[in-house]
Amino acid sequence: MKDMSSRKRKKLRNRTAFLPLKPLILILCEGEKTEPYYFEDIKRAWNLTSMDVRIIGSDECGTAPKGIVEHAKKEFNKLAKGKLEIKKEDVWCVFDRDDHPSFDEAVKMAVDNGFGAAASNPCFELWYLLHFQDQTAHIDRHNVARILKYEWIPGYAKNMKGLFIELESRLEAAAQRSVQLREKHAGDGNRETCNPSTGVDRLISRLSNIREKPSKISGCV
Repeated sequence: MKDMSSRKRKKLRNRTAFLPLKPLILILCEGEKTEPYYFEDIKRAWNLTSMDVRIIGSDECGTAPKGIVEHAKKEFNKLAKGKLEIKKEDVWCVFDRDDHPSFDEAVKMAVDNGFGAAASNPCFELWYLLHFQDQTAHIDRHNVARILKYEWIPGYAKNMKGLFIELESRLEAAAQRSVQLREKHAGDGNRETCNPSTGVDRLISRLSNIREKPSKISGCV
């Protein structure tokens, strides 16, 4: 006669094998550390457990915007064939204008494929800057970094960890400024991805929608 603990273990294994897989959100980042660190911080801080949030850095998908979208297409097809639940709108491509000649083409490719494009011009760090100030004039990535370091985040350096936690209280202001920049560009008859601009707020909004809300514990009054 088999002992009870052995039977219980087998029953647990069988039950686990049939647990439903969580739907996926895939985030492909141009940066090797800056963007992945930021989104990993969000994942932990917001307890994003209702979906399987996977973050891929440039060590896997490269740094060229067009190449990131191409990699996103391959990943989506591979995951879909594996019968994992993933929607095209939950594939996000995070990349910068910098000096990439394929930036505009990559934005169009992402949109044409139904993916989310969290594209920033000139750089991802503009998203950080918008937590603190309006920025409607053209700006290069070096000045973005300089302002962050000397005016807003003492000791700021690329690839810093913990920035999401430090900036979270200003998140709504950054999102509002991002929307206002797109509206300004549209009103001027320009593309919404003109300098300065960022679509990171759209990805943050999607992640906020799956955020685990703290459970209310009733008690005696």
